[in-house]
Parts: sequence; C-alpha cells; structure tokens
Amino acid sequence: MVILDMYRRCWACESNAPINDRCPWCGKSVEPPRPPSAEEVAATTNVQGRRKKLPVHRTYKIHPILDQIEVFCVKHKIPWTRFGWEACGNKLIVELLRDGRRPQQSTIDQLELFMREYPE
Repeated sequence: MVILDMYRRCWACESNAPINDRCPWCGKSVEPPRPPSAEEVAATTNVQGRRKKLPVHRTYKIHPILDQIEVFCVKHKIPWTRFGWEACGNKLIVELLRDGRRPQQSTIDQLELFMREYPE
C-alpha cells in the first residue's frame, strides 16, 4: 500500500514522485514553480507594465570577434544588421554569433577586413 502523503504529483508530467525530490520520469522539480515576488516583477517590467528584455545567460563559449563587432557598431553608430549586410552579405551574422555559431575563417577574414577599411 502506498502512503500518498509521501508522494506529490509532478506539475510537468502528472506522475507521482517522492516529496522534495525530482520526478523520476521527466526530471523536473516536484514542487510547482513559485509566482514571482513584487520585487522580481518590478525588476522585470518597464513603466508600461511590459516585460523587459533580460540579458541572456550564455552557457557556451562566444567567438571573440563578437566583442570587436559590438564595439565597432557602437563606435560607428550603425545597427548590427547593417554591419552584417555590408561586411559579408548576411544581416543575421551577428545574431548567429550571439547564438554560439562558429563562423568559417573566410567569414572572420571578411568581417575583420570590413572593420579595418571602414571610414572613420
């Protein structure tokens, strides 16, 4: 006989799992996610009540040229899509680098050449 007080229903997959443990089937916490506190809501919303875009916590290594590109775009006041289009013909190259994609050496050479030859 199973004592139901020792088990709690998993909020993710609806199975029974031991209390204060992770679900053995889906790996989620058995406890449901708690609602955010007033301080957390205030920190993540803007004046109009819309959610702010929070910085992404990256778990992968970013290519070092991305830092150079972002500094270049701020210095020359150009959007990153225009930079990508003029540098190598791909307006999403910066977004791909931010997502952890590894560019080919020829693409890196094109980006560096564009940054070197761009008029001040």
